[in-house]
Amino acid sequence: MRKICLMGAALDTGNMGVSALAVSTIKMLRDQDPQTEISLLVSRRSGGEERVNLGNSSCTVRLVNYRLSPKARIEEHIFWIFFLSLVYRAIPMKVLRRRIIMHNTWLRAVAEAESVGSIHGGDSFSDIYGLKRFMLGVLPDLAVMLMGKELVLLPQTYGPYSSHIAKIIFRHIVRQASCVLSRDRAGVQLVIKSIATSKTHGKVRFCPDVAFTLPAVVPEKIEIVPAFSGAMPTEMIGFNINGLLYNGGYTRANMFGLRVDYKDLVLEAAETLMEKTSAHLLLVPHTYGQPGGVESDPDACRAILQHLEKKHRGRIHMIEGFYDQSELKGIISLCDFFIGSRMHSCIAALSQGIPTVGIAYSKKFIGVFESAGVGEFVIDARLCDKRDALETLLKRYKTRNQIAPVLKATSATLKRTVQDIVGQSFNSAGYATKQHAGK
Repeated sequence: MRKICLMGAALDTGNMGVSALAVSTIKMLRDQDPQTEISLLVSRRSGGEERVNLGNSSCTVRLVNYRLSPKARIEEHIFWIFFLSLVYRAIPMKVLRRRIIMHNTWLRAVAEAESVGSIHGGDSFSDIYGLKRFMLGVLPDLAVMLMGKELVLLPQTYGPYSSHIAKIIFRHIVRQASCVLSRDRAGVQLVIKSIATSKTHGKVRFCPDVAFTLPAVVPEKIEIVPAFSGAMPTEMIGFNINGLLYNGGYTRANMFGLRVDYKDLVLEAAETLMEKTSAHLLLVPHTYGQPGGVESDPDACRAILQHLEKKHRGRIHMIEGFYDQSELKGIISLCDFFIGSRMHSCIAALSQGIPTVGIAYSKKFIGVFESAGVGEFVIDARLCDKRDALETLLKRYKTRNQIAPVLKATSATLKRTVQDIVGQSFNSAGYATKQHAGK
């Protein structure tokens, strides 16, 4: 039985983009080989097992936890795990190495795996969210490599890197990884340049985001506030409001250096769409942060609804309640046009052939949208002013019927490409691991 470990994507973060990465990768691996045993190496209080809904099927995955809290048991703490991996690397005696592995669940899961895939939440292999978060995110990768295991870097965004130490660690990891997949073509060039050798052995490749393959499941009951008065609207625009941007980032002080005020932009964009179109507007959260917290999309969506509900009564609505990543993709499938500031809310729409405008706060948007052939549908809030953003939004809305069939065909090709490349990457890494073990 093939055993694979996955890192950097969990099922219980509240961020449905991260969950989409986990479920999509699990589904691809299980579709390729239904007997594959998958372990998620995750930061949480306890391990165990979890049943994962894969759309038309389900499977059980093993959860192997590590902790960041100083109150955690030492054997579960990521710093202790990293220290043990250093000791493992330094000691050549097999009997002592076996003892280290047998007394630590996380290291044992890695040692038993045929290969290990790491995806860093799609965009966290960067210090854009702070150096501390970057360092904590790469410790598991370094531990895997210290144990001599093959590391597959799954499709993600590489960079930007503001600090010198982040650049050094990034270069070390991509040089040592057995396979490096970038979800944008600029990332391929960045990695090749960082490896600084012509002998990449074909290990650096472009691969679309794995969430293009996520199954969509329309819930039997969708809680919409206020409810539609009658049948489903004939034309509906979906609008994801990013709570993190709405609150100015983790610092609450324009952390991402936006040129335009995000609160003002999304409010006026919603108002403009209400005035310039006859469509209904459906506000769609994609990250369920704590109520009142900086990450909460529902809070941000509710604020926009409260601003506009009275003036546009019966035409502006919001998704209430909790829905998982596949259910949210199913809800988004009901839209004719979509606007999002959460990357994976946009991918949920693009992958279903829905014309989508991304309001970007980092370079990750343009790379993913270009992979789908719609780079011009990105509004970079770091570079444009509000007037330009609104003009671009309306222009893209007017071309929705022309772009939809092209996008649907492109997304189908992207799905096949992801499945082929990810499957090949794990197969080649697993073969290399067996060869290494036999030496």
